[in-house]
Amino acid sequence: MSSIPLTLSEKLSCLAEVHELISGKWKLQIIAVVGNNHFSFRDIQKRIPGIRTRLLLKELRELTNRGLLNQIVTSCSDEKISYRLSAKACGLERVIDSVIDWHFNRFS
Repeated sequence: MSSIPLTLSEKLSCLAEVHELISGKWKLQIIAVVGNNHFSFRDIQKRIPGIRTRLLLKELRELTNRGLLNQIVTSCSDEKISYRLSAKACGLERVIDSVIDWHFNRFS
């Protein structure tokens, strides 16, 4: 239950905004994998079985553009890019954990 008193219309509007941010087959999985870590593209790809390179690039770009992931560029001789959850995405891990708990409580 939300601790903020909202009308039904406000709740539906919030849900539509959240859905727009995280919709897609792979976005929640990417967020769950990245967590509070710094992972390179290859690290993320290894941890998500079945995701294709092109699709992962697209999803990472969308999550970055939507402000849910930060891209960290390491200034070395060969530039390395890693990804980390942004401050805007803070708290999504708890939501994902709650959804997983709900799933196991309902469907196991």
